[in-house]
Amino acid sequence: MYPRAVGRVWTLTTHIAARPYQEPVMRPSLRQIFIPITVLMITPISLVTPRAAAATPGGAASSPSTISASSDHTCAINADTTVSCWGSNFSGQLGNGTTDDSVSPVSVIGLSDVVEVTLGNRHTCARTVSGHVQCWGGGAQLGDGVGADSATPVEVVGLTDAAAISSYSYHTCAVRSDGSMVCWGDNSYGQLGDGTTDYSDIPVAVAGLADAVDLGVGDQYTCVVHADGRASCWGANYYGMLGDGTEDDSSTPVDVVGLTGVKSIDGGYQHTCAVLETGAARCWGYNYDGELGDGTLTPSALPVDVVGLTSAIDIGIGGQGTCALLLDGSVSCWGWGYRGRFGDGSIDGIRTIPGPVDGIDDAVALAVGYDHACVVRASSAVACWGDNGNGAAGSGLPDRISLPTPVAGIAGALQVAAGDDFSCAVLIDTTVKCWGANAAGQLGTGAISTMETPSTVSGLTDVIELAAGTSHVCAVLTTGAMKCWGSNSSAQLGDGTRTGSALPVDVSGMTAATRAAAG
Repeated sequence: MYPRAVGRVWTLTTHIAARPYQEPVMRPSLRQIFIPITVLMITPISLVTPRAAAATPGGAASSPSTISASSDHTCAINADTTVSCWGSNFSGQLGNGTTDDSVSPVSVIGLSDVVEVTLGNRHTCARTVSGHVQCWGGGAQLGDGVGADSATPVEVVGLTDAAAISSYSYHTCAVRSDGSMVCWGDNSYGQLGDGTTDYSDIPVAVAGLADAVDLGVGDQYTCVVHADGRASCWGANYYGMLGDGTEDDSSTPVDVVGLTGVKSIDGGYQHTCAVLETGAARCWGYNYDGELGDGTLTPSALPVDVVGLTSAIDIGIGGQGTCALLLDGSVSCWGWGYRGRFGDGSIDGIRTIPGPVDGIDDAVALAVGYDHACVVRASSAVACWGDNGNGAAGSGLPDRISLPTPVAGIAGALQVAAGDDFSCAVLIDTTVKCWGANAAGQLGTGAISTMETPSTVSGLTDVIELAAGTSHVCAVLTTGAMKCWGSNSSAQLGDGTRTGSALPVDVSGMTAATRAAAG
């Protein structure tokens, strides 16, 4: 997902951790899906246009990710444009010439001038300033025509003008500077878009596509926005996620029927949503809990209007529910209201059309978790609602919060990061406070007891960015150093050990980091 404007003077950057291992051909059960972890970074800037960093024909995306993480390995672009990685390495995904796990960062061999990195389950890819793409790790996802694992970067065949890249589980796609698009890797449902269902270990052209301006990769399917505002999708379609009026898989792009003026498109596990230039939103796919917002509980293989939305800026998809951030700073939610997800005073029920979250009229960013949601307000305060079983909403109230509740002790928030069942915020004084579950020491206080109100992370200052994983957190400091704390079973703290820490520890050798994300 690209950075986008969410108000007059703020940008929202969303990092989505890679999904855990999943068989390529498995059709996921909705009750068993993993909801990605989201990091929200709010930075005051001059006015920008929503989706401003999206790839456009003739130019690269302006704000690529500089750090990316999967569930068990992490890579960072250094200030000198080289790349360092650490964590699991069973397929060579760290790129250092070995298959040995590393508990501290190792340099990716022979790689420089990198502007973007993206991680799949077993592989890593990097885009360089010249538009070349190199990948390393597992098999056909490398795009080098060999189909074998490689523990050092290999050149993706024939790709010298990439404007943006994106990986999901077992396939990768790139938008080229001329607006065409190529994909490689798993193709069980035709998600490569080349007219076959054959794996490809080299990039294959997406059939008939020459004007891509935005890309949304879902689970076993892919969608694109065209320069003229149309949208097309291809791949798996078992709940109608392609939007072509059928539930038939397609190995070539099919137009999303009746959809024009598209500004952005996002694929999920079982339903898809698009925000239009008009501010309207349309969704399609799974709808047994009202996720599409069209007033019914009927899945739809065609786009349906989200009822009443006319000024949507962003949409977040959670567990059987959806919320939208609107231009006036309000938030509306719909779907299943389990444990207070609607933020309107109710604690359950199905809502098939959007309804307002009570008392929110100045939101500048929206984060939707599996069972709860949070906003950053224009005042830099944070408010949350929904599931609070582990104090993740930070209010110290009962285990379900049906109305937006200020996170006590958080004022001057610049960034909010949501882990599996805990949250952290960077404050304007560059310190960090965390709250919620703490079994792995992920709150960074030196203890392992759950905290329902924010507590200051011990000894940590000068933080400019924060990233929360399932049960660990990493911070980038103004000096370029990184510190992490919490679980370390997969060496995710990067300190040279596999021992968890309830206090921040230095990431070995990291002295020029610029961004961070965690899975």
